[in-house]
Amino acid sequence: MSPWAGLLPQPGHNMETLTMSRKERERLTVMLGVKKQKLKLVQAAELMAVGYRQSKRIWKRYQADGDAGLVHRLRGQPSARRKSPANSSCKNPLRPYLPAAFYGNTEAFRRLAAKTGTRGANL
Repeated sequence: MSPWAGLLPQPGHNMETLTMSRKERERLTVMLGVKKQKLKLVQAAELMAVGYRQSKRIWKRYQADGDAGLVHRLRGQPSARRKSPANSSCKNPLRPYLPAAFYGNTEAFRRLAAKTGTRGANL
C-alpha cells in the first residue's frame, strides 16, 4: 500500500498547485509524521531545527491551513525594498550615448562631444 494512500484527493475535490521550497517540503514530511502520530512535536522540532514552541506554531498553522500553511506567506508579493517607478528610470541624460561598458560621466561626455562635434567648457 502506498504511503500516500489516505492523503490523495478524492474525486470532486479541488486541487491547487503549491510552490514550495526544499525547506517547506521537508517540513511537510515532518508534519505528516506528526499527523500520523509517528513523531512527537519535540522530535519534529529537532528534525526541523526549530524550537519546541516554534514547532507548535508550525503544527497549528498546518492543522488550520493544510499544506498551504507551511508556505511562506509573503511568496509572490512585491518586495518592501523595491524601487519606485520614478527612480527606476535613469536620470543621466548621457545614458543613451553610453556603450555597453560604462565609462563614467567625464569619459561619456568626451565621447559625446567627439560624436556631435561640440566642445564643452572643460574639454
